[in-house]
Amino acid sequence: MRNIDGKPLSRTAGVAIATLFAVLVILFGADPAAALPIRQGQWYLAPLQITQAQQLTRGQGVTVAVIDTGVDADVPELSGKVVSGTGFGPGQGTDGRTDAEGHGTAMATLIAGSGADGRVLGVAPEATVLPVQVLGAKGGGPSSAIAQGLRYAADHGAKVANLSLGGQGATGSDLLSAIQYAQSKDVVVVAAAGNIANGDRVVANIASVPGVVAVAGIGRDGNAWDGSATGPETVVAAPAMNIIIPSPSADPSYQLSDGTSQATAITSGVVALIRAQYPNLNAANVIQRLISTVQDKGPAGRDNAYGFGEIQAYSALTGNVQQVTANPLLAGAPADGTPSDNPTQGGTPPNLQPIPMQPAQPGAGQPQAGGAQPDGNGLLIAAIAVGGGLMGLVIIAAASVLIVIVRRRTEPAPAYYPYAGYRPPGY
Repeated sequence: MRNIDGKPLSRTAGVAIATLFAVLVILFGADPAAALPIRQGQWYLAPLQITQAQQLTRGQGVTVAVIDTGVDADVPELSGKVVSGTGFGPGQGTDGRTDAEGHGTAMATLIAGSGADGRVLGVAPEATVLPVQVLGAKGGGPSSAIAQGLRYAADHGAKVANLSLGGQGATGSDLLSAIQYAQSKDVVVVAAAGNIANGDRVVANIASVPGVVAVAGIGRDGNAWDGSATGPETVVAAPAMNIIIPSPSADPSYQLSDGTSQATAITSGVVALIRAQYPNLNAANVIQRLISTVQDKGPAGRDNAYGFGEIQAYSALTGNVQQVTANPLLAGAPADGTPSDNPTQGGTPPNLQPIPMQPAQPGAGQPQAGGAQPDGNGLLIAAIAVGGGLMGLVIIAAASVLIVIVRRRTEPAPAYYPYAGYRPPGY
């Protein structure tokens, strides 16, 4: 999130923008931002039944812990939603409500963004965010900090823990113990499968722990995203491609991004909706409801790419689901938390980092023949152009200036960041 381009405008461009802004005010009133196409770009709201589900519940009364780089409480979508949290490791001494990197802020917005003024609408917009900062501005952080963060979340009212982060190798005993502790406190732990671009060829080590909801990615066409790590530990799949996210409030802009981080946050939002709809349902049955109401993809039944299938929010709230007496993900799972396809590595447990949000690739993973959907920018432009002619051109120009959807620039990956074991993002 830290490499957001903010190039200065030329004098001529500035005059043109001022003129366009004046036209927008005439056309749309004093708040032209309300006419901008952020919401139309949230392509996953309809296919995941999120719009339908929000007519039943919007997540009120559910606290979601975002264990990440912190959460910027001043982002408009999160106004009044972020309670005071804490930090461990790189976040030591903070209340979790600042975010120098931006990753945690983006995840919190996908979970609980209010959608006010046409901005990003979260899956559970009335949920509360508990920020736990365990990663620094460069991303890296030790597993011990994440373990402490999970225990803190479990002890401070979180019913869902979002972990859009991970590492490779065996899960350290401190982290494994913390995951089990959170599960014993009725917390649904949701974690990212990982990104191939960052070396995750198998499911990352937090997501691979028995009982954790491991989330792989799907693309705009509903098929498995080719940038997602997969494996037998995959539980569900969710959108990971062309996802609109905000930057921290110090640099107010928006961007398109790819990654299983986003898929994880979206899934955590659906879990929050289930917990709000069924406040007396324990974590085991929340997970049962999530996995029993998916849209099956790929080979029949559970598979490495989709797990049980693509999450479906409305079905999860309304489906007739048989109750269980234990976490349905624990049956037959390795007892020691070691991923079945991951070699156990001795020595110090690996550090963990955000599953980075890759630059969105226009057209990647999209259907190419009839019925094909436009890529992220194309979708926004198509939504704008419905009004036709000059109106569409005006909004397009305004959208490119007033709320900028930017893409990450690619930078060479240094061998190491300050935190040992951190694999740098590929942007």
